[in-house]
Amino acid sequence: WLFRVEVRDGKVNLQGTSSRASALIAELEDSRFFEDVRFASPVTQDGASGRERFHLSAGIVASAISSLAGAQSGRDS
Repeated sequence: WLFRVEVRDGKVNLQGTSSRASALIAELEDSRFFEDVRFASPVTQDGASGRERFHLSAGIVASAISSLAGAQSGRDS
């Protein structure tokens, strides 16, 4: 579950819970939209849900976003 998503200055911050927070790093790194994915703080256990609470940060790959925007505008024509 994501509780917070913040996009600012070419970066994204994600906060939430997961059953396997460490696996999220690889998942996001495999995406063409993100780079330099890392934990912004230590992973902790959420007592209420038993899931891992995480705070991740990642750089946004501008060229991937630009190509996506170009593909979208081509469909609108």
